[in-house]
Amino acid sequence: MMSLSEVRTLAMTELLGGHTLFERLGNDRAQQIHALHDRLVRDLLGDFPGREIEKSRRFLLLFERPLDAVAYCLAYQQAVQGLSSEIDGPSWGRAAIHLGEVVLWQTPPEHISRGAKSLEVEGPARTTVARVLSLAGAGQTLLSQVAFDLARRGAVGDESFDDDVVWLSHGRYRFAAAEEVLEIFEVGVKGVGPLTAPAPPASSEGRRVTPVQREDDDAWRPAPGEPIPDRHNWMLERPLEKATYGEVWLARHRKTGDRHAFRFSSSADDLPRMHRQLAVIRHLRDSSVDREVAVPTLEGQLEAAPYFLESEYADSDTLAAWAQAHGDLGAVPLATRVEIVAQLAEIVAAVHSAGVVLDNLRPRSVVIRERSGSAPSVLLSDLSLARIVGDAAGAASEALAGQATRDSTPDPYRAPELESEAPTPAGDVYALGILLYQLAAGDLDRPLGPFWERDVDDELLRRQIAGLADPDPRARPMDLSE
Repeated sequence: MMSLSEVRTLAMTELLGGHTLFERLGNDRAQQIHALHDRLVRDLLGDFPGREIEKSRRFLLLFERPLDAVAYCLAYQQAVQGLSSEIDGPSWGRAAIHLGEVVLWQTPPEHISRGAKSLEVEGPARTTVARVLSLAGAGQTLLSQVAFDLARRGAVGDESFDDDVVWLSHGRYRFAAAEEVLEIFEVGVKGVGPLTAPAPPASSEGRRVTPVQREDDDAWRPAPGEPIPDRHNWMLERPLEKATYGEVWLARHRKTGDRHAFRFSSSADDLPRMHRQLAVIRHLRDSSVDREVAVPTLEGQLEAAPYFLESEYADSDTLAAWAQAHGDLGAVPLATRVEIVAQLAEIVAAVHSAGVVLDNLRPRSVVIRERSGSAPSVLLSDLSLARIVGDAAGAASEALAGQATRDSTPDPYRAPELESEAPTPAGDVYALGILLYQLAAGDLDRPLGPFWERDVDDELLRRQIAGLADPDPRARPMDLSE
């Protein structure tokens, strides 16, 4: 047997009832209900990118992504409701989802011909998903934290997850048998799932599962209709975009109707970035910058989780979302695309004149406001990696003392010299050159590779891109106001 260790999404489903179902319906009818349930699970799986691994008292299913597992389990819970009328009770299906490392064993063909399963799954993730399932009640789908976070982030902008889908955090639970603590979450459809914290039941071995003692806000997660801790008049409406870090949500004030954007994070690792955002915004506000360069950040709550920054709502899209909304970016007039870079050049020049290096000029840190009958206007949305340099650095040194970490994935906007040097204005100029190339070529995913000149017809633009994105920082123009 060949084995391979992989990180996969495991989902486990089960028809509740056991002896109760047989006592209520009788042996023959209970077996019929179980057969209908098993057929339902397998027929439904044909509509989703998952596979059945095994069937005993429960089904163990394997998915590539947590979002696929969530979509399947939501459809499963709704389908199982059809069995409820025959069982004469509430929805009796329950499900659990966990993302973790498993060992996949591929069974040799000769063993399969004798009745063996084609794929075996082993590892701690299998045990964990079973523990999560042990907490689930009738009609409930529970998730572990990583599966929940990835699925909910993946659901942003997916029209199949409408306002009736609710995402909840139920806090941390300790499993006494393994001395393991898991943070438990739920996803469900209003009117279908219970959407309540699971009661700590006795496990099959008779051991109790008890909630960990915690502060009420410790496990808070943003969700539509939720009030913001310490800002109870602000009600969350919807997530705005996939953020460079944390989550960005739109909220409306219950009394005034005003709308603000909130960036949330429960990780202390994000605090240096949030402190930097506030410090740089305040510095720019106090500097003689003669134009609006960033979405105004009003204040922050950085003392205890959930941490958040509160900003004015720009009623805009990130450059990445704006490009996606236009489908083929190449269909947008070239003059409009170049105008966006021209405005960015003015913004970066103004920021540099105030002694600030951005170090984060990316499609997701730029927002586009589009108004009917006028050209798009541009603002920066994320200054969390910016640095104040020169004479201005001293006053803000305390707020900028923390180490703000960036994503370790390859970054086509990062100038070559920054692999070994601290960020400089020349690095921002390089990033602007990459953005100019991508907008001129009509593709924000295209790197500046060999023969890039073939993608840009205009000779003047080719010269501008070559100058801005020159590998030698000394050859790049330093005064972007030109």
